[in-house]
Amino acid sequence: MRHVLSRLSGFSVAVLVPAAVGFAVIPILIRVAGSSEWSAIAVGQSAGTIAGIVVALGWGFNGPTIVAMAPADGRVAIAVNSLIARAIAAPVVIGLACAVAAVLQRDHVWVSTLSCLGVSILGLGMTWLFIGAQDVRSLLLYDALPRAASSVAGIAALLHTRDALAFVLCQLVGAVVSVVLSAHACTRGMDAVRDDWSAREAMRQSRKQAFAGVTVLTASTYLSMPTLIVAALAPGSVFVYAIADRLTRFMFLAIAPIYQWMQGWVPSDPVSTETLRRIRLVLQSSAILAVVLATLTIVAGPTAARLLGDEAGLLTWTLTVPLGISVAMSALSRCSGMVCLLALGRDRTVAVSAVLGACCGVPLLLVLVPWAGAVGAAVAVLISETVVTAFQAVRLHQVVRTVREQVHAC
Repeated sequence: MRHVLSRLSGFSVAVLVPAAVGFAVIPILIRVAGSSEWSAIAVGQSAGTIAGIVVALGWGFNGPTIVAMAPADGRVAIAVNSLIARAIAAPVVIGLACAVAAVLQRDHVWVSTLSCLGVSILGLGMTWLFIGAQDVRSLLLYDALPRAASSVAGIAALLHTRDALAFVLCQLVGAVVSVVLSAHACTRGMDAVRDDWSAREAMRQSRKQAFAGVTVLTASTYLSMPTLIVAALAPGSVFVYAIADRLTRFMFLAIAPIYQWMQGWVPSDPVSTETLRRIRLVLQSSAILAVVLATLTIVAGPTAARLLGDEAGLLTWTLTVPLGISVAMSALSRCSGMVCLLALGRDRTVAVSAVLGACCGVPLLLVLVPWAGAVGAAVAVLISETVVTAFQAVRLHQVVRTVREQVHAC
């Protein structure tokens, strides 16, 4: 138990420190740079999030599970091959995302574009490998600290210049430093496994990531796309939706370390009764966490929004209720999908669920946002998350029953 708590506390610090710093800078950004420039940063970050997930080629999704089951000497080859493939994809994907960010925020082109660039570059990071290897120290040194330090430096630069551009430049530098340091740490000893990595092997490995790539791309579409669609179809609602989106993301990030630990704890090869026992335990824990998250979002959301800079009180229960429930659904689906179904080798099922969510979410966004603005976007996200969670729950029940029969037969 002490070992488990130690790992959880380490993951918590690694995830929550940069998240908390990023959350804390929002009211300063709004008050110093203004709501319009902060909205431009939010739009850029949403575009960058989608680009970063595409660049990551699915490694952020199933990478921790693969690494957790790989031998120590095989992790270096996994890291090098992933970097080769992602470096090939990055220029085109990131370039397109920056162009979208610029078009959607023409009054603050450079702020939105550089904000997008700083976030999308993180798709080249190695956080997923540190999580799978349960390497808390590297996660802290090479990911959490550079990103948190860049936000602090960005606020100092903002207060000195009164220009949001200084802030996003500092964050861009922090992202580059984080990617370079983590890549260096993960590829040490690459010469010893020279026969296991190459451009051809990287492409072969990327093809095996197809389902993971589809999953994260479609999931990011209906989770990060709302801010972009609101910016395009209901620009007057960008500020309040961006505030609401940041609140819900922070709520989910608060428990993200638990899911990161679960991804490394549940898998086993071969699957056994112990694997099924762990799946049952994490599902029970996730249900409790989902209820807590939803309650906090709904009850504390408006007050938290005013602290962040929503002085007009635009964030009300009409937004917090659908967003709170969608956060709960997201927590449940992350457990059933990324933790449980992946541990049972059902990555295709998770990909199908994400596609279903996107097929529901995107059309709903296009219909509801022009009609109801930020509330319409929140309702669309809620319906999408509910569809994903329901599908995964049904499939997980079926798969667990099948696996249990197979284990007992052996």
